[in-house]
Amino acid sequence: MRVAEILALAALTLLSVTPPVEAGPLTENHKNRTFDLSLYGGGLYTIDGDSTSVPNQCDQAYPAGGNNAHYCNAEVDAAFARGRSTSDAAVRNQAYQQIAHIQNDEVPYVWLYVPSAVWAYSSKLQNFKPHGELTYGFWNASEWR
Repeated sequence: MRVAEILALAALTLLSVTPPVEAGPLTENHKNRTFDLSLYGGGLYTIDGDSTSVPNQCDQAYPAGGNNAHYCNAEVDAAFARGRSTSDAAVRNQAYQQIAHIQNDEVPYVWLYVPSAVWAYSSKLQNFKPHGELTYGFWNASEWR
């Protein structure tokens, strides 16, 4: 399926979604693969190309990890390994671009939006360094004064 077909299917399916599912049944659905479409939130995946590795690697399929779609593509796994094996920005970019091209064709997920990370703090707090990931607010708390 192409992206446009997936989005059309998702739009139709979202219209038919009934009440939200609690965590227990949701995880059972992911474990047993008894869902057609699952809408859920995750992290902020734009910090680094490797940020999306967990929901996209074969060995991370739920319940082993956060790959709730049970997506598996050996080429994608190899590209993630190549990207994280070097600090060369050009090589990393090439690996993550390859992943993007593959996943634009296969569409294991439809990424709806990326939330903004907005931090407010007093000028009395020294050495606070805002992080782009919303769940990492205290990543450098040991340096605060």
